[in-house]
Amino acid sequence: MQNSLFVSWVIRFYIALKDSFLGKLWLKIYEFVYKAWQRSFLNKIIFEQKLILNIQQSKSYRVAYIPFYILNCCSEIKGIRESFIINFIGTKISPTYMLYLLVFITPIVDTKIVMILCGVLISVVICNRWAYKKEWKLDDIGFLILALLLIYAISALFSGSRINSIVIWAVYALMMGMYIVTYQILDSKKVVFNIIKIFVMSGSLVSVYGILQYVFDWGEDGNWIDPSMFESITNRAYSTLENPNLLGVYLILTIMSGVGLILVEKDIISKIFYMAGVCIMAVCLGATYSRGCWIGIVISMAIFITFYNGKLWAIAIPVLFVVPFVLPENIIIRLLSIGNMEDTSTAIRIKIWLSSLRMGADHMLTGIGLGSGAYEFLYPFYAYYYIPALHSHNVFIQVFIEGGIIGLWMFLLITWRFIKSCSKSFLDKDKAVGLISLAILTGITGFYIQGMFDYPFFNFRIVLIFWMFLCFGTSFARLRTIEE
Repeated sequence: MQNSLFVSWVIRFYIALKDSFLGKLWLKIYEFVYKAWQRSFLNKIIFEQKLILNIQQSKSYRVAYIPFYILNCCSEIKGIRESFIINFIGTKISPTYMLYLLVFITPIVDTKIVMILCGVLISVVICNRWAYKKEWKLDDIGFLILALLLIYAISALFSGSRINSIVIWAVYALMMGMYIVTYQILDSKKVVFNIIKIFVMSGSLVSVYGILQYVFDWGEDGNWIDPSMFESITNRAYSTLENPNLLGVYLILTIMSGVGLILVEKDIISKIFYMAGVCIMAVCLGATYSRGCWIGIVISMAIFITFYNGKLWAIAIPVLFVVPFVLPENIIIRLLSIGNMEDTSTAIRIKIWLSSLRMGADHMLTGIGLGSGAYEFLYPFYAYYYIPALHSHNVFIQVFIEGGIIGLWMFLLITWRFIKSCSKSFLDKDKAVGLISLAILTGITGFYIQGMFDYPFFNFRIVLIFWMFLCFGTSFARLRTIEE
């Protein structure tokens, strides 16, 4: 009886509201918002069936493109067009070879040198486009990167560690902006393939040093292992990247790229060369003792095998059963510790995640700001136990903390657009393009898997490598569109 009365009252209230002024006003507001959403760029970028969007019609895009439009217009200025210095730099210095150099040395040299080279490369690209009157291109991911940088800028301005956040934002802008710069340079399949080869060769060189470092115990051992759990593991390889987990996440990208090159190369000598490189990088990855990276590379390889040729699982599954009998004992011990809460690194991470999520929930709109300074400023107020931490040890949580819910959403949109772009390239008639696109996509997948357990963007060189690597993948889709 009571339920029927309640339903009756609900129906009467609905009818009264529907015919009232408030009901009609609400309907008008709903229709306006719905139509605006249907016309919006965000609706298109989420639900558009086409893989490459014509975003140039968006008002938001036009605003974001203003700086590039100004650069395009500068080529018409007589003083710039006839400048000896600009024409000399633009015509005599190759942006392509400078990009090759940047990709090769980024994991090897100091961050400051990398930043200087990035600045020089940007200058060369600007002069090159002025000299040859080339227009700047901005794809959907480039547009979203600019949007994410805007969100980060707002977060930095409202940060409790404002100066530090603004400085880090400037570095982020340089490193993330290199996606757009790289996008201008990768104008042919040959250039993209060459840069992937250089990327793998650099990874092999970094791995050689990492293995020697591990064998001869060079450098300083950080507090990376719980000695009570792993008495037999006394050191870990970190090579030139300062931390075993950072080295490991970088090697995921280089190993998957190397696997793609092995299958793409037709010359047997080249196949052997890249196979040797992949083996060296795999050994170095083992020497990092990074469990998250091991999980990442296994999942990456599993996805790669599935999409490349599912029949290979008939070989892969028996191999998986044999592997435990041939792996070194230290690696087996490390693998068996996955999920063990007695391991301090596992227990600490979970507590840091919970503390970080509480922090992010209280700063959901603007974020806390960028960098360890902003994180350390607020972390003590949210820590369940006072466990020192410079970041949240999770990519997605850290992006949420630094950029708020909108920043996380934008980052996920970038990821989603990247996946769609690589998926299109995977279906290319050119099998080499398809295989390299699959290798890049699975490499980023492994990167994200490791990113669930650590925060690779704590190292600025990894930030640069990540965004350039994304551009390697999206360039194939762009080149395919041009050909069509």
